[in-house]
Amino acid sequence: MKRYLTSFVAVAMLVGLGLTIGCQRAVEPGIDLGPPPPDVSPEDLAALVEGNNQFALDLYKKLAETEKGNIFFSPYSISSALAMTYAGARGQTAEEMAKVLGIAKLGDKVHPAHVSLAYKLKSAGGKDKPEFHIANALWGQQGLPFKPEFLQLTRRHYGAGFKEVNFEDDTEGSRQTINKWVGEQTREKIPELLKSKDIDGTTKLVLTNAIYFKADWLHSFRKEDTKDELFHLTKADSVSVPLMRLNAELGYANVDDAELLELPYAGRQFSMIVVLPKPDVTMLTLENALTVDRVNLWLGRMKKRDVRFALPRFQGRTAVKLKEELSKMGMANGFTDEADFSGIAASPKMWISNVIHETFIAIDERGTEAAAATAVVMLGNGTTNEIVFQVDRPYILVIRDTVTGCLLFFGRVNDPSRISNNK
Repeated sequence: MKRYLTSFVAVAMLVGLGLTIGCQRAVEPGIDLGPPPPDVSPEDLAALVEGNNQFALDLYKKLAETEKGNIFFSPYSISSALAMTYAGARGQTAEEMAKVLGIAKLGDKVHPAHVSLAYKLKSAGGKDKPEFHIANALWGQQGLPFKPEFLQLTRRHYGAGFKEVNFEDDTEGSRQTINKWVGEQTREKIPELLKSKDIDGTTKLVLTNAIYFKADWLHSFRKEDTKDELFHLTKADSVSVPLMRLNAELGYANVDDAELLELPYAGRQFSMIVVLPKPDVTMLTLENALTVDRVNLWLGRMKKRDVRFALPRFQGRTAVKLKEELSKMGMANGFTDEADFSGIAASPKMWISNVIHETFIAIDERGTEAAAATAVVMLGNGTTNEIVFQVDRPYILVIRDTVTGCLLFFGRVNDPSRISNNK
C-alpha cells in the first residue's frame, strides 16, 4: 500500500462509567514501548495501515457532509483510541467496531500490530529528524476491579500504565490530573482535553493516548519570501493570507481532478501531501472521488519536478464530536445500552456516550508542529519544465509516514485566515 500521512500531536481518551471492579496496584502512566512482538508479520502491519487509511477517508467524508469550514483530525489517534476500546468489546459491538476501523481481518492481531506500528513511528526520530512521541495511560476509579487481562493487554501492546484516581469524591482534581498529563505529553498543545462537563462522579475509567509530532522541512522556506496575497475562498470571495514560497525539486502529479505535491520533512520518513483541486473542479467533487485505491494510484504517479511552490502559513485548531459520524459509518451499537464491553469489566453494562476529538496544527517557514486529542466517553447502566503550484484556494492536507504509509493527519483548509473551527 502507498505511503501516507503523519505528523501532529494526538491524544486519545476513553472515559468509562459504571464499571464494578476492585483495587489494582497503581502503575505510573506512560510506559515506554519496547520492540514489537516477533510474530507481527509485514502483512499484519500492512493490513493495519490499510484499515487506518480507509477509516481516515471514510471519516473525512462524514465530517465534510456537515462541516463547511476547516477540518483537521488525526485518524491515527482516533483509531488507536478505539482499538484500545475494541480490546474490551464483545459480540456485535466488537464486530461493528472492527468493520468501521477496517481491522476485521486482523482480529486480535490488531493489538500487536499497533505496537509494531508505534515502534516504527517512534524510531523515526533522532538528531536533525522529526520528534515523534507516543504515550498511553489508564486512569481508574479507586477500589474498582478492572479485568486483569484487559489491563495486561493495554499495558503490553499500548504501553498503557494504570493509575487510580477518585472520580467520585474529587472529580475536578481527577480531571486536572489527567489534563496535566495530556498537556505534558503534547507539549501543552492540548492543555484541556477534558472539559468540566466531560466527566463526573459516575466516571469509572479514562484511557488516554497522546502523540506529538514536530519536524522541520527538508527544504526550508525563506521568511523574506513570504508575502501577503489573496486566497480565493470562492470565485467571488477572497481573504489576504501570508503565502510562503519555495523553489525546489519536489514530488508532483497532475491527475484527473487535482494536482498533488509532496513536501518532505527532514529525514524523509515523513511528508506532507497537498491535494489542490483544479480550477474548474469543486471541493465537493474532489471529496466524492476520494478512495484509498484512487489516492494510492495518484501517489504512484508522482514524479520529481522543479516546482515554484506557494503555501499559506497558518495555525489552526478544530474540535468535533464524532458520535453521529461514527454511528452512521456503522458503529451504532457501541453508542446504545445494547453495547457489549464486558471485556473491560463484568458489570455493569457500558456504552459509549460520545467520541470527542481535538487537533492543533501550525505550519510555518521552518516546518510543522501538530497535536490531536480523542476522548471516548463511556457510560454505564503539469507538462512544463517548471511547475507553478500556488495554493490560493481551498485544498486538502495530508501528513503521512512514507515508510509504513500510515495516514496520521487529514484535513481541509477552506479559509486559512481562521485559526479555529469548533463544532
